[in-house]
Amino acid sequence: MGTTTDGRRTTGRRLLLAGALGLGLLAAGTAAGPAQTAGAAGSTYTYAASGSQPGPLPASYSSGSASDGWAAAVSATQVFNVSHHEGTLKIACHNQSDARPCWTGTKRVTGSGVDFATPAGAGLYLNQTNGRLYTFAINTSTNAAGVVCINTALAPTATGAQMFCGFTALTGSDAYYVSPAVTGNVADTGLSAPVLVGTSWYAFNAYPGSTTGSRNKLLCFSVATFTPCTAQPFAVDLGGQAVAPFQQPSPIGAAGTSVFVQVAGTTADVLACITTTTNTPCTGAWPVTVASPASATAFGGPPIPLRDTGGNVLGACLGTASLPCFTTAGAPTAAPAAMVAAIGAHFGGGQADSDAPVVIANAVYVPVVQYTQVACFNFTTQANCPNFPKQLSNLSLLYSVNTDPQRPTCLWVNSDSGGAQIQNFDAITGGSCTRGSVRIQTNALASTDATCTPNSFTSLQITSPARGAYASASVAFQDALGNTLGVPAASVDAFGGVDLSGLALQTRTAYPQFVVTFSGLSSTPATVSYRLTWGSAGYSLSCISAGQSVSSVAGYWMVSSDGGIFNYGNAGFYGSAGALPLNKPIVGMAALPCRCGYWLVASDGGIFAYGYAGFFGSTGAIALNKPIVGMAVTPTGNGYWLVASDGGIFAFGDARFFGSTGALSLNKPIVGMATTPDGGGYWLVASDGGIFAYGDAAFYGSTGAIALNKPIVGMAANPNGGGYWMVASDGGIFAFGNAGFYGSTGALRLNKPIVGMAPSPFGKGYWLVASDGGIFSFGDARFAGSAGSLSLNKPIVAMTA
Repeated sequence: MGTTTDGRRTTGRRLLLAGALGLGLLAAGTAAGPAQTAGAAGSTYTYAASGSQPGPLPASYSSGSASDGWAAAVSATQVFNVSHHEGTLKIACHNQSDARPCWTGTKRVTGSGVDFATPAGAGLYLNQTNGRLYTFAINTSTNAAGVVCINTALAPTATGAQMFCGFTALTGSDAYYVSPAVTGNVADTGLSAPVLVGTSWYAFNAYPGSTTGSRNKLLCFSVATFTPCTAQPFAVDLGGQAVAPFQQPSPIGAAGTSVFVQVAGTTADVLACITTTTNTPCTGAWPVTVASPASATAFGGPPIPLRDTGGNVLGACLGTASLPCFTTAGAPTAAPAAMVAAIGAHFGGGQADSDAPVVIANAVYVPVVQYTQVACFNFTTQANCPNFPKQLSNLSLLYSVNTDPQRPTCLWVNSDSGGAQIQNFDAITGGSCTRGSVRIQTNALASTDATCTPNSFTSLQITSPARGAYASASVAFQDALGNTLGVPAASVDAFGGVDLSGLALQTRTAYPQFVVTFSGLSSTPATVSYRLTWGSAGYSLSCISAGQSVSSVAGYWMVSSDGGIFNYGNAGFYGSAGALPLNKPIVGMAALPCRCGYWLVASDGGIFAYGYAGFFGSTGAIALNKPIVGMAVTPTGNGYWLVASDGGIFAFGDARFFGSTGALSLNKPIVGMATTPDGGGYWLVASDGGIFAYGDAAFYGSTGAIALNKPIVGMAANPNGGGYWMVASDGGIFAFGNAGFYGSTGALRLNKPIVGMAPSPFGKGYWLVASDGGIFSFGDARFAGSAGSLSLNKPIVAMTA
């Protein structure tokens, strides 16, 4: 432990495994509850997680001066593209929420005065974790082909040069490049479009007539390590053909673990195959002759995967009108007649510069350049996909079709130009994929650890946008592939919630998807935030993913006025102030949303942070008008509020100030506070039950005009934000809004008065704690232990769960 700037706060930064599991870790002035074993027989553990998804977005984005694009790379909030076949690397960006450009025109991305030429097929890979965008290019100073890194996280304020984060060369000075100054039009390179297989990103380095060095070999870049693949570049068997001069890039595609490249030879065109399991030429009849004589301008599109009804890869087909196909062994085979009609019939000339097809579930989606269509064939049904081909308008030369990492069935297309150069649509319906709808994936929240696989779902609540921002909303239930689960859609209630109890939401992976459709949105939100709760038969630390606000709720903490911590169930012990000489007594506490740390607050506002709880400031060195009586934490865990008995509010970290009663003449002092789920407001409660609501906290009622048997000593908000409880010192409960009444101790004779309460994460129960550490649990709040039989050094003053 150490001391911080105010000289009074101590922190414990190490996450203690034993304490996190509640296994009796003790410290001075503390007591631990009974041991809680992970996954104990007959146990049921409940979890809650908060997350966000991109909100509804426009279906098309104008080109303007944004660049001649090819592929689109989609983050949670933006869509990027780089100019293709140019002697200078340029990046464009649009905000998804309103389709507006992130900046004017394009930004030139260079490093140390070097330019990078982009191929005709300027494919992109976006690291969703850190916002770094990668594209194949050629260093125009050295003629080395490789991958350029662009740090989009710096956008939109940085210059293009500042966004440059490196160039990884994959060849020597033996890549084919002809400057736009020579062609008088655009840059001419030998690089194919890239294709991703697993975490390996491949591109063919074509060079007329030469096979030396890296020429006419397969380049490979790992998107797992962001370094060259081991032993790359890889040899490609062209059957002895010398590469002919070309006007179009070599079409490249993938099927299963094989990469296919169509190359114009001097006497014949060939289709080569490379297996990515060994990065060597495929065995069998490969390569195969596909045209004679060589005629690069007659190339079709990239090879198209050929599958059976079960999704097994059978081979690949050429992207021409007749769809000639070959098995994985290189033997000719016929494409299904319906596939020729669904895809081949829509091809025109000049397909060579299109992107590789996309496969979703067992359907293949193919961009058709000349006719600005996306064709689709479903291998499972052996039929044309309903609502396809998808005809796009207000754009010219549709180059690519790309998936959306945030929205599994949303497809994006990019094109040469047009008023709607970039567009998106739903892969199932062909209609709008995101206007008014958001797809929430359970696997983004729940752990894949077998110990804690979800076995039931309890509730889903939309916490942002606020319920008043839309007229209505519904939730549909699907499996991981987007198939309906046969459960009728549910309506969102007046507080943004949906009760999932008893619904048959299990899938083979136990991870359903929730598709939320809004009606009457008053404005377009950049993101939609939500809170999901579920049950599991087990618990362990591995069930809580790093960076997620996940809570296992089988336990709770109490704190005594000397800072002693009492932890029960799986509420972890992270440290205490029990052995410290305090200037003022502890009066409250709050836990991190991840339950991996907590704060204690003293009556002078001194803050003590433990576990992963951060110190963001205190009033320990300030002369206060009135003492601090409580605290609350923001949903992110990156800030907190302190409240004084006069209602003065002190906000630290990302906690925002929305108002206070510090300047009002109160009938009774403030005794506690609670916050709304999104951290956009808070309630204060006085000892007479008077409620003061600020920010987006709604007023649902109070006891200010009621003659109480005993004074109010604390409050708690329903986790869905639609109501709150107050508790009196005799344990009387007053419930308002959608906060349900589940019982009280108002009619019991208590050994000691109640001093605080905490809600269950589902809002269907609560715990009360007395000054002797006695615990009273109601509703779905489970009893995990108490300090009622212990001899305490100082009385309990607060609890949190």
